[in-house]
Amino acid sequence: MKKISFAILFLFFAFLINVNAQDKEITAASKSLIDLSGSKNYEKAAVLIIYQGDDKDRNNKVSLDPKNVNELKYAKKVCSKIGAMKAISETYEVGNVEKISDTEYKVNLYFVNGAQKLPATFSFLKTDKGYLLQEVN
Repeated sequence: MKKISFAILFLFFAFLINVNAQDKEITAASKSLIDLSGSKNYEKAAVLIIYQGDDKDRNNKVSLDPKNVNELKYAKKVCSKIGAMKAISETYEVGNVEKISDTEYKVNLYFVNGAQKLPATFSFLKTDKGYLLQEVN
């Protein structure tokens, strides 16, 4: 009985450590995107944004290619949206990471200016290369 209890306890802590690690990775990606957007570093931000296009082999599986002009334009569009929220804020807060499915996660953010908090949600997809931004709301 002690062995079973120990095994269950071990699995529980292993699960908590894994959840904490993925939350930290998603939070770090969110912060990087905000900082890169603010500094208009679209090339570096592009590799943190998921490709969503006509190429079925790449769609929702890999990041944007910063060497592709159209994909870099899309990265600029996403970064401009994030950068605009950052520009009107004194600071930002990263909230909870919510698991939507085995591969989809959402993180709530708040762009703070005085007493006002502008909420935003970043959606991420888990890929072989890590967590990539899918959408900004």
